[in-house]
Amino acid sequence: MVITEDQQFLHHFQNGVDGGCQAFIVQGESAIFGFLDAFFEVHELSEQRTSSKKLVAVVENFDSIERICNHSAITELPDVLFVVLLRERNSDVQLFTTETFSDGSRGSKITRIVPVTDENYFPEKGADFKGVPIRMRTLDYPPFSYYEETTLDKANARYDPQYGTPDTPLLVDGQEPLILVEFCRLYNCTIEAFFDEDELWGEVFENHTGTGMLGAVLRREADYAVAAIYCCSMLWLAVGAAFCLGIFAVWISDGIRVRVTGSNGQSKTFSDSVLVLTGFFMEQGSDMHNDLMSSIFLYSTLLFAGFMIGNMYGAGLASTMTIPQYEKPIDTTYDLAASGMLWAATAVNWILSIMTSTQPHLQTLVENYRILDTEELIEHRTKRDLGYVGERSEFDHFSPVDFLDEESSLLLQLLKDDLFWQTCIAAITKTWPFKERLNDLIMRVDQSGIQYYWEAQTVVRYMNTKIQRNLLYSRQMETEATDSVYRHKQYLITTP
Repeated sequence: MVITEDQQFLHHFQNGVDGGCQAFIVQGESAIFGFLDAFFEVHELSEQRTSSKKLVAVVENFDSIERICNHSAITELPDVLFVVLLRERNSDVQLFTTETFSDGSRGSKITRIVPVTDENYFPEKGADFKGVPIRMRTLDYPPFSYYEETTLDKANARYDPQYGTPDTPLLVDGQEPLILVEFCRLYNCTIEAFFDEDELWGEVFENHTGTGMLGAVLRREADYAVAAIYCCSMLWLAVGAAFCLGIFAVWISDGIRVRVTGSNGQSKTFSDSVLVLTGFFMEQGSDMHNDLMSSIFLYSTLLFAGFMIGNMYGAGLASTMTIPQYEKPIDTTYDLAASGMLWAATAVNWILSIMTSTQPHLQTLVENYRILDTEELIEHRTKRDLGYVGERSEFDHFSPVDFLDEESSLLLQLLKDDLFWQTCIAAITKTWPFKERLNDLIMRVDQSGIQYYWEAQTVVRYMNTKIQRNLLYSRQMETEATDSVYRHKQYLITTP
């Protein structure tokens, strides 16, 4: 695609990025500055999230490179190649690239111009960040995230200087900040953090403004933001897609099976395939052919998928069909909505995922939600007139619990079903150039299981484990919970 510098420049640039363009060749200093000025805006408006962009900038002299390197967008384009045309020798060019490093002071990110000396025009720069700081935003929200001021020998971060904070050593902990700590240990970078305990997570708006932690990423005041930030993936769309693909797989494979085996029987029609998949998903019996290994593999896979979906549906149905004992209990989210009881937390963020829901009981829950400060939550904790937000982590720990003590935690009980489930993410800008390396590290950490250790370690260090235990076993009889803990302790003692 060739983009000229005219009134349609932004439109053509946007179309190129939306189409997945990852390399750009720009000639002329004015055109390069126009490209860099629009770089952030165009990528923020795009649905594409590829960050490994390459830029070939053709200029007439070395002074142009120095002016271009002062632009803020250059720091997010490490794969840049400057081509300097030598007018006195028409056939010769000089090649340069950039190198970013830190001099050790806070906020230091220095870009210098270096010549390209070999045939690798885009040398690898992500293996060593040379001490460049990564700006992080998080909250005091264990077990997901935690921070405190500490001594220099224990510190793994320091304050971000752009807010006028002192150069005080920081310890950041919790399963999510520790991923960035490991990232910087591997790739030689530093962490500069800031904590907005007033706006908390914050919000982002359609006019490209925002508040709190998410707003800092939007304004590019932060590179990395974590603290149980959730992303709702369309899980039922995935189930629907699997259902449709399964129908076509059964329909096509059965026709191939009849031709390969020379069977006299008639192959399944499309409607037969729909009924087969419906039977699998409803845990009903269905005719399965075993004369070809491929058919056995296909039907076995669909059968297991049907079992998983059917069991999920059955468990959810069973949790709502309980028999009341003395009075109608508040056991489910439907019961909570029907009871009219108010429920509360300290920010609006816990209901953002259900605010646009069309389900009646979720609309009722949104109407009954209240935003209270910690003192008001403490005031109601023994009155039995208010529900509290309880966020269950991946490994069955709960937050926030700073408004509870050991006595009041015995008076509360978890609902049988969760209000909603989402995946925790790290918020970064779309153009952050090292996203692939961070994604790779996150996948390796998740596969290793070390997050369980990080989370448990954070709970033991910074949270009341008795409150955690009371909440976890709140729906069990006291003898059952005690017996479970004793069995667990005995296992730990007797195993070498």
